[in-house]
Amino acid sequence: VFQYMPFSTTDDLSSELLRLRLITSDQLSETEARFPITSDPKTLLKALEAQHLLTTYQASKLQLDEKSPLVLGEYKLMYQNASGSFARVFRACSLETDETIGLKVLRQRFLDDPKAVAHFHREAELCMKLRHKNIVPIYKVGTDDGFHYFTMEFIEGGNLRDFSKIRGKLNADELLRCACDMTEGLEYALAQGMTHRDFKLSNVLMSSRGVAKLVDFGLAGDDDDDDDENVHAVEYATLEKNTHAPANDPRSDLFFLGTVLYELASGKPPYPTSSNRD
Repeated sequence: VFQYMPFSTTDDLSSELLRLRLITSDQLSETEARFPITSDPKTLLKALEAQHLLTTYQASKLQLDEKSPLVLGEYKLMYQNASGSFARVFRACSLETDETIGLKVLRQRFLDDPKAVAHFHREAELCMKLRHKNIVPIYKVGTDDGFHYFTMEFIEGGNLRDFSKIRGKLNADELLRCACDMTEGLEYALAQGMTHRDFKLSNVLMSSRGVAKLVDFGLAGDDDDDDDENVHAVEYATLEKNTHAPANDPRSDLFFLGTVLYELASGKPPYPTSSNRD
């Protein structure tokens, strides 16, 4: 139900849709010919949704007077797939080729934080060199209208956290196959001189073909700035503090690989979730 519309007329909305390249002029003309479009812009939004020319996410954002972007660079955002404290991940589409990609966007509350912005770009730029069947590749890094983003392969499926909630414990064959995928991805990254430092169920994606792929090397190659707590994983910080392991020690990744395998095998985490770094 549309409660508010920032566009006063259908013409205003049409102009914005064409400016953003969310639809083409031909699609607009076809919609106006097929549906009873009035001067009320809500009728046009509903018609475009009915023809699947706009997604529910896009239509809901267009009706709100807010700054959430619908187009970044050469990509239009279709749906929000995941949301974390640091960034959001969208299913997006290339305006030029129609190719589906994943697009990660730094949250608005960090846009004025130079450390957070630098970390976001460092994550993308360091990981762009990683090309392995068990690591989600990053393609481009960009900034548009003050928003920071990077593009990556879109994985049809979900993360292991969601997968395990649905499936519970994995059988032996599934567990071994998943373990091999994750360890091969980690081995390759370590051979490139990179540690993950945020290895957990939600940072492993399971494709529709049953291939596990590592994502969000959020702390890879980190400069170990102890004051930059917004981007440090609590689990890694706690492990290193209590074992005196140095930052970026590959053994930390192996430890958390073990915790992930434990949870996949048993259906429950090896320790309770906590936000306490001690």
